[in-house]
Amino acid sequence: MRYLIILFSLFFFNHCYSQVVYTSARPEDLDTDSTIKQNHIKKENVFQYNHKSKNRDSSLLVTKYFNEEGQCVEMDEFSNEENPVSVRNYDYIDGKLVKVEALYYNVILINNRSATRQIVTYDYDSLGNKEAEKIYTKYTTDSILKFSGETKWEYNSDREITKIFDGPIDSIYLHFIYYYDGNKLNRIEALDKKGEWIYSYLYQYNKSDHSESIYLKNAAETLEKKSFYNEQNSLIKLLAFNSYLSGYIYGFVRNAIHSDHSTKDFEYLNSLMTFEKLELTDGNITYFRYYYEN
Repeated sequence: MRYLIILFSLFFFNHCYSQVVYTSARPEDLDTDSTIKQNHIKKENVFQYNHKSKNRDSSLLVTKYFNEEGQCVEMDEFSNEENPVSVRNYDYIDGKLVKVEALYYNVILINNRSATRQIVTYDYDSLGNKEAEKIYTKYTTDSILKFSGETKWEYNSDREITKIFDGPIDSIYLHFIYYYDGNKLNRIEALDKKGEWIYSYLYQYNKSDHSESIYLKNAAETLEKKSFYNEQNSLIKLLAFNSYLSGYIYGFVRNAIHSDHSTKDFEYLNSLMTFEKLELTDGNITYFRYYYEN
């Protein structure tokens, strides 16, 4: 699953000019977190620092609440520590995420329009694969929620994604095709409405240093991201090139910036992420510290 998380982050930050509908209400990955469950975590707070410090002397960014299965049931995003600027609630049936509802107390831009509320629903096939997503948005000019986007997935017999259909609300089309080498994702091809190739993502894996590299191929072939993992398969370093970055790991666009090169380093305790360092090309460094409550 780890390459899918990186992939969606790439799509969102590098290709927001395309016709894919990526909404701030959509979670990057909210599958049951066994580490959260095993440690009986009920709450997680993420703080931002301008220097490496263990003191809670800086701003609260995000608070997440979990159920007994380790699933996120609520995520609050802050611009100050008093009132959230957005609240997202997650509903599950039989362990599957079926709905996300987001309320934006500070109006945000979605598809270049001001929005105050969103609902995203999910459907699954008989094997439990997520096969459809529908997005409903309330813009400031609307009195009700309106259908604003749709995505569909297809899978192979190994339950690996093979195709993604999405696009404008009036006509979704085959946008991405996945190719595998054994059980490893090998490449993803992006198509336009006419079925013509636009670009590809190429995946390379290196066992010697536990790394994974993603290349963007269009007119040229350039390294987009390189990830390094520890023996427990936890991400410890992420190098991003020519990428749009959010201010913190959850991936929602807030204070989005563009950097030619960035480095993220991660630290863990008992398999729980405790620290993140973000360094940009210009030498600017931001720190994020994670606190957990049982």
